[in-house]
Amino acid sequence: MKQILLLCTTLLLFLTPISAISLIPQHTVDNPNSSVNMLSGEDFWDTEAVDENRYRLYLTTMGRDDPLYVWFGHTSLVVEDTKSGREVMYDFGIISFEEGFYRAFALGRMWYLTWATDANMRVAMASADQRNISTVELNLPQKVIVEVLRHLNTVTDKEHSTYLYHYYDENCSTRIRDIIDTSVKGEFKQHAESIALEATLRELVAMSTAGSPAVMWALDFLQSGSIDTEITLWQAMFLPRILEEAVLEFSYTAADGSSIPLTGVREVLSVEPEGLRPDMAQSRGRANLILFAGSILLALASLLLKRGYINARHLLRQTISLRLYGLITVTWTFVLSAFLLATVFLMTFTTHDVTYFNENILIASPLVILMFFTALPFLVSRERHMPRMEKLSNLALWISTVHILLKVLLPEYLIQDNANIFFTILPLYLANSTYVRPLLGKAERNEQD
Repeated sequence: MKQILLLCTTLLLFLTPISAISLIPQHTVDNPNSSVNMLSGEDFWDTEAVDENRYRLYLTTMGRDDPLYVWFGHTSLVVEDTKSGREVMYDFGIISFEEGFYRAFALGRMWYLTWATDANMRVAMASADQRNISTVELNLPQKVIVEVLRHLNTVTDKEHSTYLYHYYDENCSTRIRDIIDTSVKGEFKQHAESIALEATLRELVAMSTAGSPAVMWALDFLQSGSIDTEITLWQAMFLPRILEEAVLEFSYTAADGSSIPLTGVREVLSVEPEGLRPDMAQSRGRANLILFAGSILLALASLLLKRGYINARHLLRQTISLRLYGLITVTWTFVLSAFLLATVFLMTFTTHDVTYFNENILIASPLVILMFFTALPFLVSRERHMPRMEKLSNLALWISTVHILLKVLLPEYLIQDNANIFFTILPLYLANSTYVRPLLGKAERNEQD
């Protein structure tokens, strides 16, 4: 059994570079109701003028809620019928948790729904959850608003209401961004693409996750360098907050050539109480510092327990130190093994394209699986595998060192922003390697002699 396990993990180790290239699925999932398809050929201005100013169009933005999938906020379009007094919210972010959802989600087939619901009811529900809510009226000609309403009714009917979700390219915010752009004859996109941002997609995501460093680290690990390239304001509008800011600052050209602000005054409908949820103002740098400090403390604990085991004069103290050392080592190697296997799965068997070409499986390489099984005997006071653990840690350190050197020498190819992954994993490798033997005490050196 041990030989089979060793063979399997060794094969996985040597297959790691292949996985790093990523076995991109040969097929793509058909998405007939994508934003591009649904807006193809649409011209909201190519219609006769409407005499009656019956409809008003609003962009409504909601802040984060407690579930992770709502941490980035939400946005929708609201149409007010001034004649009937009815307000309808058109929402592109409805998740259907029907049978098979989780399997489809794991494989990258995230089907979302577009709904039309009572706006007042939805705002009341969000207010009850104590979320930030704001709204701005879109200053568009009535004939354009009527055409937008027609389009919204089309995309919410049974045939067209389901679309394939993508984190950055096709979500509740980008769908509305595209409708607004069509409403102003493409000027919104032209304007937004002319504005380069200093932040990457990864850094924008961290603005919503840095309040929970563990969640931020997990998302950083699973996503590849595809989210570390330069972007424009257009791409950044996958976040509802940035979409609202962009709309507030944008003006379009009217038929007579004049410049018209797209929106009026921003109206606040609800304010989240201070301190209710984690502070999203915390910077990514501070979150990474917390993670690094936690890694250093865990590494020091491992080092001290290993030293305590080696230098213990009493069997009980020796046993306790070894088992606690084993518990810590088994825990972190199990976590890294789980992330490694999850990442390899996402890269090779799913359409989650943000995970392709992920360098992090060279940091938490298949060696961590060997380290996990090597550490298990420590829990029952069997220390004979300690030299193997040290050799595996040495090898993992060398692989990571070579990886860092390659990133320095080839920055145009190895672009992934994963310094925080290095800084949280390398201290653990170092604490379990032979390079810290001088810190373990005379008894250890004598034992090696």
